[in-house]
Amino acid sequence: MPPLGLGYIASAIRNHCGGIQILDCICDNISVEQLINVMKQKPPDVIGLTMLSHDLHTVKHITDTIKKEISKDVVIVVGGPHPSAAPEHTMEFLDHVDFGFKGEAEIGFPQLLESIKTNRNHDSNRLKNIPGLIYREDQHIHTNPQAFEENLDRFGFPAWDMIHPQKYFKTCQGVFYKKRRFAPLFATRGCPHYCSFCAAHTVTGRKIRKRSIPHIIEEIRHLQETYNVEEFHFLDDDFTEDNDFALSFCTALLNQKMDIAWTCPNGIRIDSLTEELLEKMKKSGCYSLFVAIESGSQETLNRMKKGLRTKEVTSKMEIIKKFGFDVTGFFILGFPGETKADMDETIQFARSLPLDVADFSNFLPLPGASVINRVYGQDAVKQLNYERLSSPAHITNRTHENREKKTQRHMIRKAYLQFYLRWNVLMKLLSKIKSPYQIYFIFKRLYAYILAKN
Repeated sequence: MPPLGLGYIASAIRNHCGGIQILDCICDNISVEQLINVMKQKPPDVIGLTMLSHDLHTVKHITDTIKKEISKDVVIVVGGPHPSAAPEHTMEFLDHVDFGFKGEAEIGFPQLLESIKTNRNHDSNRLKNIPGLIYREDQHIHTNPQAFEENLDRFGFPAWDMIHPQKYFKTCQGVFYKKRRFAPLFATRGCPHYCSFCAAHTVTGRKIRKRSIPHIIEEIRHLQETYNVEEFHFLDDDFTEDNDFALSFCTALLNQKMDIAWTCPNGIRIDSLTEELLEKMKKSGCYSLFVAIESGSQETLNRMKKGLRTKEVTSKMEIIKKFGFDVTGFFILGFPGETKADMDETIQFARSLPLDVADFSNFLPLPGASVINRVYGQDAVKQLNYERLSSPAHITNRTHENREKKTQRHMIRKAYLQFYLRWNVLMKLLSKIKSPYQIYFIFKRLYAYILAKN
């Protein structure tokens, strides 16, 4: 999907510098070697890299090569989920990186550029006032307090002219879509919940902050009129947490008579959904719901600090299906302390629900999630295998010390096969396919989760 984070950063710095370029190496199939060659042809003054935890070794190779083969004077800045969750580890491991940002950088990054312009020696008195900045001083790594802007309208829109949504029309985050031209956007930032497997709060904080409804509608119209977008995917961590806000948004869509489809593929809390909200969402164009159920074992849900009961999930699902939504359920298998019986309970619970799609994932020990300190201790971020972290087959031996790796792999296969090898589920799934690329994507995912031996 379009890199919205980089799009927002580009909008924030346009008035501070020229010659901005965004390279999406995944979308444009740019290899590390090709990226290095691009920078050799026209060395940048500043390069910013956004990174997930599993990018750690790749980013190290890139940054080491830049400093050694291009120029030691290039200022390298990293941001994204991993620097936000593990700022000290990031700077220790990436020893050729000059700066990092913890969390949102729309305010801090322009300030850093101004500091670089006026003082290449990086005056520490100026650096310590830049929100969220991670920097070195006297052989110590410092992380400044984050700034959580309340007025999100202040940031404007992402620089859509630099992240061109048309390039991303092949397939979407949830694989299936209703209308072919789609684009992601954010309406809110932050999540107030304390799920122990989640680290989203390290980036956007615990408090829900909202854009104004007119500002969101304006961006939707911009995407419609400029890029012919017909469907919108809200990537918020908790879009329906504030029922009044979600209802107001739906009402605005209806009042404006906006003929769009929309959904929330990052997942929403099923306990936040009321009949009134579901009815408004359906009428305003929402056709699909992604609900974060996580487990069918109440004991596991309690350990996850999910604040959810399986009985509530069952009753809410009946209400959701009454309004005709397609529903995807998210589940985690292999959470620390889970037994094979717990995982079997989750598989059977998923089968018992009127779900159209089920997504079963191995537990991933993400930096910043509270559970990993219980499993690994205080040095957790130094012990994780980041190169394997994004793999569907990821197994953490310390996490699953009472199970063989093949047992966990077997449970994932079992979950997918038992859920999807049912005639009504399979036929409905196949009916949603709208392009050959979706078929390719589905089989690629099928191979990764079920057939691959690693």
